[in-house]
Order: sequence, then structure tokens, then C-alpha cells
Amino acid sequence: MLLAGCTGGKGGDASSTTSLSPPTPAAAVARTGATAVGSTQRVAIEPTRITASQRTSLKAGAGRTGTLYVGQPVELSTPAPIPRGGIRLTRRYATAVPAGLAASFVYWDTSLRGWHAVPSTLSGNRRVVTAVVHHLSVWTDVVGSVTGAVGGAAHGALAAVRHFGSKAADWAYYEVGKVFDTRVDPPTCTSTPSWVSSTTFIDTARNNSLLFCVGHDPKNPDLLVVKARVNRGFAFTAKVGADHSWQYNSTSGSSPLADARAALGHLDDALSRTLDGLSPPGQVLVGAGKELDLGFSADQVRNADVGSAVVTFAPPTVDRFLISLVGSLIGDAISDAQQGYTAGAIALAGCYDDVHDARGVDGFARAAQTCLSSLDTSAASALGNYLRVRRGLSDREAGRLAGRLVARVSVYLALVGPVFSTMNFAAEQTLPASARTVTVFPTIEKVTASTLRTAQVPAYCRLPAQRLVAGHTTKGHPGSGDIAVTGALVGRADFAGAGYQQILTVYGCNAGGVGWPQQLLLVGAGGTMLGHYELGKYDRQEHSNLTSLTVAGHSADITWDSYEGAGFYVVHHGATVRYTGGTLVLDDEVDRYTPAKVVDDILMAQDARKRSTLRDPDVVTDVQWNALVHTYRDDDFLLDDPNDDCRTAGDTAVCRGTWYDRITASDDRPFTMTLVRSTGGYGWKLADLRLD
Repeated sequence: MLLAGCTGGKGGDASSTTSLSPPTPAAAVARTGATAVGSTQRVAIEPTRITASQRTSLKAGAGRTGTLYVGQPVELSTPAPIPRGGIRLTRRYATAVPAGLAASFVYWDTSLRGWHAVPSTLSGNRRVVTAVVHHLSVWTDVVGSVTGAVGGAAHGALAAVRHFGSKAADWAYYEVGKVFDTRVDPPTCTSTPSWVSSTTFIDTARNNSLLFCVGHDPKNPDLLVVKARVNRGFAFTAKVGADHSWQYNSTSGSSPLADARAALGHLDDALSRTLDGLSPPGQVLVGAGKELDLGFSADQVRNADVGSAVVTFAPPTVDRFLISLVGSLIGDAISDAQQGYTAGAIALAGCYDDVHDARGVDGFARAAQTCLSSLDTSAASALGNYLRVRRGLSDREAGRLAGRLVARVSVYLALVGPVFSTMNFAAEQTLPASARTVTVFPTIEKVTASTLRTAQVPAYCRLPAQRLVAGHTTKGHPGSGDIAVTGALVGRADFAGAGYQQILTVYGCNAGGVGWPQQLLLVGAGGTMLGHYELGKYDRQEHSNLTSLTVAGHSADITWDSYEGAGFYVVHHGATVRYTGGTLVLDDEVDRYTPAKVVDDILMAQDARKRSTLRDPDVVTDVQWNALVHTYRDDDFLLDDPNDDCRTAGDTAVCRGTWYDRITASDDRPFTMTLVRSTGGYGWKLADLRLD
């Protein structure tokens, strides 16, 4: 800190000696104007002295690392109540206020016990500041910036206000800091795990917004660690693009939204929107100068989309930018960064929509000014309630602290306008995504027959999910299971788009007897089961066995047969297998029914008297169906040998069996069903039913 008028100091322009002759209070009054709006009522202006507590509050106005010059305080009075239109207050400066600094009027707010800024306008020549005020209070002007002015700009600001300073060497002050020039050392990492082929992120440079490194977890060398530090004085949010084993955030262990909900119990719409703007759902808030660390396993990275970032930082939005600035100020004041961000959101909830909708430099400056009007006793009350719960303060302590913070935030907002342009805020929006992302490419791991012998298999056949041992199940009883590890029913391709070849194979098992319908199984690196699909999922026959598998790009064409017993009532199936959304799916399925299966379906429907159970009810005509369920209602039909009792010649199939009369058991005789090719669901249609 350099107190104006002091001598000595080091550090270039920021610490040069500035001679300042104490001005007279009369000169300060002469440069101040106060006119009743819409009235001829006289407004008296008198110089005044400020108390020690008021002086301390002024010094806190620009934040710990801002720049602030303060003019001579004056007191306004009128012989009658203040006019409805207020009082237009002006101050003329000896020199133009330097670019990059703001000017504003502030008054001593007795309810908040702090200096409160009001919306103010600096003239085009930057020589006059104006505000319409509604308080007969102690007023003064402030010139400065929350960014820390340096060099000529700082001395120019001092020259502008020097004619209003009262004992400037005692209380006008100048601090050079780095609120937005925050610079942190880059994080350090040591060697990546062997399964990492390469990583991509921006090269470290001291002026980067974000600083990255990748390495391994000292406690678990097989885990990849990604570290990111925010190299700015405002917060960023990050989206983690892959499952991870652990996370460390030096900002806090909880999200601002959860923090506020826990403290307040209820959030109104405005506060909910504000907190979501600060830390959107699904993203992690990383504060100014703070660090986010993530630990990833090989499987977690491999299961993510190839080439997608494992962590992506979002460019700062206007609302997040401003809330995090205010949050940093409050967090510094209460020595808790996380609570500071939440408190900042609570304080600005009343003007969040204006900030959210702001566009460009002018829009940002106007939004910040709008927020000044919303910082009142209601904002202090909401903030006090939060501080009371989170910090265990009494109602009185929380109220006093909240009042001081709201007043301080108002001065901060009055000075923050130029930040939007001086910080090259727009440049942060135009940085390439590569400056804010980390992408990890794992080594290509081969999936071999050996991998399949220890692959994961799903819970099926009344056996639990498990890893195979030497190619076979070992858990569960009775029953067993295994998978094809070599041969024509094993296909290799990058079905999952993971950057390496997985294996599509088939898993067969039984529950201590007859085998169940087989399962397609997609096996990835390390024998991980990426997906499975039951081949008997829909037709529910006793068996469904894969008969062929042909790889085509990232998919496979397969055929399988479903049947009963030792090969009865066969249906030939074909489909294309794809891996979509983390699961195996079958597309373009074609089912070719054998005549025996068609006849069996018809006879089963006839026995149950339910035509709706037929895949294609039109496989029989209405007349044929009525004959089956009425004329032959007490009869059973049975193909004696489904493999031999149907003969197909071209587009005609003739199936023979036995008709059993339930009433007269001795009157059994043969029957014949004739089928013809059809375009229906079965591919066949009943043409004739005849009893011999």
C-alpha cells in the first residue's frame, strides 16, 4: 500500500512519491453541485469529517487488491423534506479520470453500517461525475478500479481527486494488486501410467487462463491424475467427461447450490437461477487461483468416447464472471472462498436476470450499475440468514456482517465496469477449445483368446455375473457356462468406437441340464463386458444358438436358429449387430420360419383358443380358424416328427401328423396341413386342413 503523500517506497511507478498539498474544505465544496430535481428547493452542501469506522469502511471498498481514491466528504441538507425527484449531485475533477478507472458517488448507509454506492455517470470528457440521490446523508466520490491501476493511470486518478482530499496522507490510499492478473504456479505431475498412450492439452505458459498437467497418483500408480489450476481472478466451471475414481477441488468439497440449499432450506426462483448461473448442474466450480484434480482408471478412460476430453472448462459467462468477482471479494472478507461464492450469488440474486442478459461492454457496465439498486436491506437480510446458518453467528452478528458486506459489494460494483474491457473478457470467449480441455488417449490393448478366458459374463442361467476362470464359470450351482474363444463365431472389430478392437462372441450356459438360449457378448480390454444380448429374447423357444458371425465395419451380420428339443420347430434368424448407447442392439432382423414351426404355432393357438398368440393372425383365414376352434374343438393335432413330417417343394409345404379325438380316443387318424408361401409375418399361409 502507498498512502498518498507519504515518501519512500520501492517498485517503480506504483511506489513513486506523490506530493499533495492539503486542500481546503471550501475548495471541495466549490467543485460540488447539488440541485433538487424538478424543484427550486435549495440544497446546502457542507464539508464534514468522517469517523474512524467510516474511514476503515472506505479502505475496504475496492477489495484487498483494488485501487481507490476518495474525495472530500460533504453533507447535504434541505430546509424541507427531500424532493420526490431526488437531488442531482455532481463533482468536477481537476483532470480527466484515466481510462480503465470508474467514478461513483457513495453515501454512508446507517442501516448497513457501510458506504453504499449509487448508479453514477461519468461525463464524456471524464471530468464530471453525476448521480441522482435520495438520501440526506454523508456523501463523497470514489475513483478507482477493482483491478489495481498502475503507473500514470494511478497518478492521474490522484491528480483528479486531490482537490477534494482531506488530509489525504491519512486516509486516501492506493493499492496495486492482481485481482484479475492473478498468477499461480503451474501444477506439477510425475509420469503417466503405462496404459496412457498420449495426452493433449495446451502448453504451459504463465499467462494462460488455465494451467494443466497429467501424471500418476502416488498412492495408486495405475491411476491417471489430471490437474488444472485457474490462472485468473475469477471462477471457471468444468465438466468431467468420463467416470473418475476420485476428485479434489481446492475451492470446496460441495457445490454452491447444495451449500445454499443446506443452509437456507428453500431457494426462490431468482436465487435458484443465480446459483445455476454460477455453477450449472453437472459442472464443477473452480475458484480464482484454485485447483481441480481428478483420478482416472484405464477402464474409465477407455469406456469414454474416443477423442473426447476427460475434462473441459467452459469460457466464463457474464453472470458467472460477475458473481465470482463479488464472491471473491466476500470470500476474502470472511476467509472462506466457497462460502464467498455462494454469498455472492445471494447478494446478486436481485439483479441476476439483468446481468445474465447483458451483452457487450456497455451492457455489462449497465448491468453492474443496475445491481447497485438491488443491494438493499432485503439483500442484506437474505445474506445474513445464510451467514447465520453457515457460520454459526448470532442474528445480530450475522446482520452486521451482512450489512457491511452488501455495502462493500456496492462500491465494488461501482468500480467494476471498466473491467469488462480492460480484462479482454471477449478474448476469453474466443480462445480455442484446446486451451480449456484435456484429452487422454489410452494405449491400444489387444483383446485375444486369452482375454476371453477371463472375460466377464452376465447373470444368466440362474448363475451370478462373474469372471470366467480358464474359460468357464466357477460361481453358482448347479449349472455351468463358457464362451467361444476361437472359431467362426468370434468376430473382431472396434464395435464400441473405443480406438481398439473388441471381440463379439457368444456365451452359452445351463442351469444344471438343458442349455438356455445363448447370449451375444461384447468383450473389451481386460475382459470387460461392454454389452450382452439374449438371442432368445423375443420368440422364447427352448434354444437359440448362433450359427454364423461376419464382421462388417463397426457392426456384424449374424444368423442364429431357435428351436425346441433336439431341433424341432426351427426358425432361422438373421440380423445386424451394433453397439449403440452402451448396449448391443439388433437391427434389420429377418426371421425365416420352417413350415413345421408355422404348423406348431397354429396348433398351439388352436389348443389355447387364442388366435392373438399368432405372430401373424392372418396365417389362417376366418373360416379356417372357426373350423379349428369349433368343428375340432375337442380334438388335438400333433406332428409326430417335426423334422420328417413336413415336406417342402417350391412354394408349397405339406405337413402330416395325427389327429386325436379327445372324446373317442380310439378314433385317431392322420391329418394333412398344406402351406403356401406368403408375404405375411410367417412367410407361409395355411391353404388346406384335411383329415384322412
